[in-house]
Amino acid sequence: MADLKRPLFVDVHVPKRISEELRALGYDVLTVQQYQGTSRPEEGLTDLRIVEIASEHRRAIVTENANHFELIHQTKKDHKGIIICKVTKEYSRMAKEIDTTIKENIPLHGKLLHVALETT
Repeated sequence: MADLKRPLFVDVHVPKRISEELRALGYDVLTVQQYQGTSRPEEGLTDLRIVEIASEHRRAIVTENANHFELIHQTKKDHKGIIICKVTKEYSRMAKEIDTTIKENIPLHGKLLHVALETT
C-alpha cells in the first residue's frame, strides 16, 4: 500500500523522528533540510517558499507552525495540502495520527488539516 501514500514535505521544526516514523509507514518524505542539502541551513526558507516548493514537487506539507501556515492558506489555497501537527514527543503516535488524517481527507489538494493527539 505504500504506493498509495502521499508525498510529504516536512517543515524544519517537525522532529526528525516524526519524519522517520512517516517513512516507516510508507510515505515518501522530503524534509526542508534534505531539500536544502544541510541539517542546519544558514538561511531558512520562508513559509511561503515552503508552500511553493511543496506545490512544485506535488507534496503536502507537514508543519508545527500553525500561525503562519493558516494565514498562507487563507490567501493561497492552490497547494497540495497543509497538515499542522501539535508539538509532541510521542513521535510514533503522531505519525500514525497524521497517516489516519491523510487517509480520511484524500484528496488533500487545498485542504488545511490539524492533527492533535488525544490524551489517554
